Amino acid sequence: MPYNGPTFDQLIVPGFEAIKALGGKASNVAMLAKVAELLDIDNETMEVLHAEGRGNQTEVGYRLAWARTYLKKGGYITDSARGVWELTDKGQATQTLDPSALVQQVRAMEENQDTNYWLVGASTEHGTSDRTQELVEKGEWRIWHSGKGSSKYHEDILSMKP
Repeated sequence: MPYNGPTFDQLIVPGFEAIKALGGKASNVAMLAKVAELLDIDNETMEVLHAEGRGNQTEVGYRLAWARTYLKKGGYITDSARGVWELTDKGQATQTLDPSALVQQVRAMEENQDTNYWLVGASTEHGTSDRTQELVEKGEWRIWHSGKGSSKYHEDILSMKP
């Protein structure tokens, strides 16, 4: 079934409001449930899986995770423990939040970073099994570079064979 729910940027304010409504601190599960309640998201939409056959994360949950990422990078929330989110002082003091401005701010911050990130190996979302061999056999190599321009090693890495 196709996903017809909110986009990640449409989940920024409800995600923020959910944490506030839950006393300033919320688990991923509690936050997702509160967002579903606030937006009156139907069960059918809530059950759409992000990647069919590859785990049980829902599309709404996946997009809410991105909303949390932007809220964290914007300084409104912090992860006080694994899977637990808490308002920062800035978040507590904020009455209204402009999701478009937050997205622009975070993307501008990322654009100005001059950092490269390289990931070697691959595991499941819970880190329980190494998927490197499976990805090598499928030829699913990916290069991700964050920073200005492209990596000077981009072509060398693309030409590598397992």
